[in-house]
Amino acid sequence: MTRENAIRRNAIERLKALQQLGDLEYAHGEADDALCDLLQAIGYSDVVKEFKAIEK
Repeated sequence: MTRENAIRRNAIERLKALQQLGDLEYAHGEADDALCDLLQAIGYSDVVKEFKAIEK
């Protein structure tokens, strides 16, 4: 398995697990983290930095 496939698979597994939770607000926060981790892993830390600068 390539590095890219492993990164993609990890993100998908995390997101699928979050779909099973009953707490939607918590699940969405964790999904944000999963997607930010994915972006950082593929070299888009600058995008994550700007995303995290948005007030919630």
